[in-house]
Amino acid sequence: MTALLDKLKLYEDNYIKLAEKLSSPQVSSNPEKLKEYGKRIAEIEEIVAIGRKYR
Repeated sequence: MTALLDKLKLYEDNYIKLAEKLSSPQVSSNPEKLKEYGKRIAEIEEIVAIGRKYR
């Protein structure tokens, strides 16, 4: 059970870092990075939401 919670925490940490990067001026002015980070967030946001409900 702890391993699952640890993995969920890693996903959430990654999600938070990606969201912070999206809000930075360097990324917001770079369409390629916006697309890349937006795609990665979309891939993990459901996992993060379920993990937050689970806790």
